[in-house]
Amino acid sequence: MQLIDLFSGFGAFSLAGKQVWGDELEILGFSEIEEYPIKVYQKNFPGVKSLGDIKELDGRTINFSGPSIITGGFPCPPFSNAGHRKGQADDRFIWPEMVRIISEAKPTWVVAENVLGIISMGIDDCLADLGCQGYETELFVLPACGLGAIHKRNRIFLIAHTNGNGEPALFRLFGETPKGFMDSVDKYRIENIKDKPRIPGMDDGFPNRLDQIKGLGNSIYVPILIMIFECIKQIENIKKKGAPINTL
Repeated sequence: MQLIDLFSGFGAFSLAGKQVWGDELEILGFSEIEEYPIKVYQKNFPGVKSLGDIKELDGRTINFSGPSIITGGFPCPPFSNAGHRKGQADDRFIWPEMVRIISEAKPTWVVAENVLGIISMGIDDCLADLGCQGYETELFVLPACGLGAIHKRNRIFLIAHTNGNGEPALFRLFGETPKGFMDSVDKYRIENIKDKPRIPGMDDGFPNRLDQIKGLGNSIYVPILIMIFECIKQIENIKKKGAPINTL
């Protein structure tokens, strides 16, 4: 599996990918503009190419040679209460740049993340954009507390797969309804969270320092990404065997 990590932050998507695929995962590059997250990412994933600002990235230079994923927790302030919910009028609305990279690089999979506020402020446009590029999409609301965290942290996850051969959506690997997918959460539930931050009442999976608060606030709960990637891995393994995906 090959991966491009857009809006990478500390590298939650890359970390989850390594947990699932190990050495079989090739991270082709990451895109981030904030100095501190870049330093953290490069410390944790030395040698991975920095792609710089997504606005200056040419997706045609990304050469996938097999199953591939483009990931990204694209900026949420346009849809969040803290960001004043200006939606597409916000200059921080850069989903179109992510779509542009997807259309140019043509990955097998797309996994995007954002806050719940996007449901009423543009998620239909996101789905339409990916549909126009030949992707079948599914949306899931996945809370961190559903996999063992003590904070709720509801987030929208958009999972898309190229549908040129008519393959079914991701959730059908686990049943004919989205509930079948959500039933699989128990398989990946986290019994204990090892690293406790020093701010009382918070638990985000990372040791805490004051200079990390901004990055942690923008980060994604890694066990959720592991669960999603495990599902994608199963589908890709079935595809290799040539079996119909909807037979499970």
